[in-house]
Amino acid sequence: MGKRGKFFLYIVALVLFGYLFFTNLNSIKVTLITISNNIKSSALNFSEKISSTVEYHLKQAKKIKDLKSKIKEIEPKASLFVEVSAKLNHLLKDVDLKKRDTKLHLVSVLSYRDMTKRLDQFWLEFKDFDPKKQYGLLYKGFAAGVVVEKDQKPVANMISSREAIFSVVIGEDRIEGVAFGDGEFIKVKYIPKYKDPKVGDEVITSGFDHIFYEGIKVGRVIQVIIKDMYKEAIVKPFVVLDNPRYMYAVETE
Repeated sequence: MGKRGKFFLYIVALVLFGYLFFTNLNSIKVTLITISNNIKSSALNFSEKISSTVEYHLKQAKKIKDLKSKIKEIEPKASLFVEVSAKLNHLLKDVDLKKRDTKLHLVSVLSYRDMTKRLDQFWLEFKDFDPKKQYGLLYKGFAAGVVVEKDQKPVANMISSREAIFSVVIGEDRIEGVAFGDGEFIKVKYIPKYKDPKVGDEVITSGFDHIFYEGIKVGRVIQVIIKDMYKEAIVKPFVVLDNPRYMYAVETE
């Protein structure tokens, strides 16, 4: 083959190589651009998901905070509504009501009074505490205990505490009795033998002792015991004291 033929083949080979090189180069570019776009898209989607998740939790936290604020605002009104309802019911029955002003004090739980012995007594922070008075305690709308004075300071005896004593009525027949904590449940004592409390009856505060106002839910009768002189009802409290931080102290006088 002559020089001219060799040169022609060289030119053809060079053109073919250039064509294949640039064709593959474009393919490589397309592949790289596709991979880059996929990475950017995934990163953008991930970023949007993170932003949405954060925004969702922030909204939920705000809703929870708003609800807690509304609960604090509504709870005293709801508790006072119980007293107003009870008074209206008596008024309809032509009962002579005495004027009684009820106050609710927001109190906070500080610590156990004696953690080594008792887990049903707490020291309280109670701004307007009067050592000469006894107060009822409300938690989530239920009777939760009583507040008494120890060393000139307020102590909460929770509803199952043996030091928690207050008057109640049982069931639709409004059977009167005195509630005592027994460490776990409540014993309603001094029920006349001719009265007939039943398992399942609801127990509420009577208001006669001026510790609670009338009509606060206490618990439900789970057993009735007949004693020599009277009957006794064992009551399971409605309140569930799930590590409370705040409660309301009731002042009825």
